Amino acid sequence: MLFTVMNLNCLVVEDDPIDSALLESFIGEANFLTIVAICDNIKDAKRHLLNNDINLIFCDVMLPDGKGLDFIKELSNPPQVVFTTTFPDYAVNAFDLNATDYIVKPLTYERFIMAAKRALEKQYPLHETPHNVAEPKVIDDHFFIRSDSNFIRVNFADIIYVQGMKDYSKVVTKLHSYMTAMSIGVLAPALPENDFLQVHRSYIVNANRIESVNNYEIIIEGQTIPIGLSYREAFFQKVVERKIVRR
Repeated sequence: MLFTVMNLNCLVVEDDPIDSALLESFIGEANFLTIVAICDNIKDAKRHLLNNDINLIFCDVMLPDGKGLDFIKELSNPPQVVFTTTFPDYAVNAFDLNATDYIVKPLTYERFIMAAKRALEKQYPLHETPHNVAEPKVIDDHFFIRSDSNFIRVNFADIIYVQGMKDYSKVVTKLHSYMTAMSIGVLAPALPENDFLQVHRSYIVNANRIESVNNYEIIIEGQTIPIGLSYREAFFQKVVERKIVRR
């Protein structure tokens, strides 16, 4: 059987060099995506749209010369767009513009590829998936978090726990602790769900580092973490499944 070659030409509009590099790497991992250009401002993005056949834009919400939302709104016949941003508050506005997806940073390959596959299905709704479009492999073992004025690479395996502090989170590793201006609710989806368990409204723990548990608290790398009442049943179900404890 012959299949139409299914490919999406991508334009990245992102002024943060680390996020830009991550998106370039992620696009390179997906064999149904081709990167056409990377821009750090709207003016250059418009030029590339005029000169290239673009199917999908990965666009930051806040850019040096304007808002990504306004940029897309001004286009007479815009391609698909996936917004990437640290600001969750603009999601409704994005979907009013018929955005394909809206990713809240930090960027992970797992979340990225979900959005990319959604764009592929939207672009080719009546086609079978061809054999030469392989299932992309999730290769994430880290993410980048913004701490003070720096972007810090944190390996998931190194994280002991995450503590939420209203609009901030503290990411605790064996050697360092990092404060980042993201709530625990924003940070949680970026962590591998098979390894990280939310045990309290203010705590997520790395299950691989748990030393002991009782009905009320966890000992993890010498730290005591409380188990919230509303999280207790789900937590013990998961730890029993993982054979951390036997009841």
